Amino acid sequence: MKHLICTDIDGTLINDQEQVTPKTRQALERRIKLGDLFIPVSARMPEAIDTVASDIGKHYPMISYNGALLLDEHDHEISSHPFKIERALKILSIVEENYPDVSWNVYRGHNWFSNKLPGTLEEEKIVQVESTKVSIQDIEKLPECHKILLIGTAQEIDELQTKLRAIYPVLDIVKSKPTLLEIMAKGINKGSGVKEMISHYQIPADYVWVFGDNYNDVQMLQAVKHSVAMGNAPDDVKKQTAYVTDSNNDDGIAKILNKYLG
Repeated sequence: MKHLICTDIDGTLINDQEQVTPKTRQALERRIKLGDLFIPVSARMPEAIDTVASDIGKHYPMISYNGALLLDEHDHEISSHPFKIERALKILSIVEENYPDVSWNVYRGHNWFSNKLPGTLEEEKIVQVESTKVSIQDIEKLPECHKILLIGTAQEIDELQTKLRAIYPVLDIVKSKPTLLEIMAKGINKGSGVKEMISHYQIPADYVWVFGDNYNDVQMLQAVKHSVAMGNAPDDVKKQTAYVTDSNNDDGIAKILNKYLG
């Protein structure tokens, strides 16, 4: 029976130098050769997942945008959970009118649109993908949106989260970092994405392993029996998993795979 190996990227699959360690790569490559499915799970867009995961395998399913877009190993859509572009436009207007220094980013499918402020430029360096600079008027032409990412100071992001949650209870508005605000359709998260993948590939619960390191991974860690927190995870996250491994800098994923999957 094949295993499903789902892993967060930042702080989990890659180390602090934005690299997959050689031992982690070797462990995952071995599991793939044995027939297991490696599934990267991330808030990133598909192309930004590829910049990391393509070092491990040529063909793999993925959970992008925190579960808003799921693709199979042939890049075909498994499921899509966008939200109305009218809501995105209202959010962008609030940002531009009240927080002119906040970077806004709109994602749909394989496309990334932004106002190209410094926060976005830094994000481009991290994920090694370039966004397309547009105006709010250009965003009006999109039929829908998978995710909005807002980048600002911790105070700006706190204020925006409070304000936007009051206006749009129909959206999930969560901080992935103190300076990053992610906005998706209601009920969409990494946990919902993992559950959809389990159903799609019909993998029994005993054969599903999930790795994560942060609060936005908790829902997917709670969704499975074999949940693994990285050594660099906060204690609150570690308390909610079946296993705790070494950090992302110390081959944490490889050590679990080699110990329990052989």
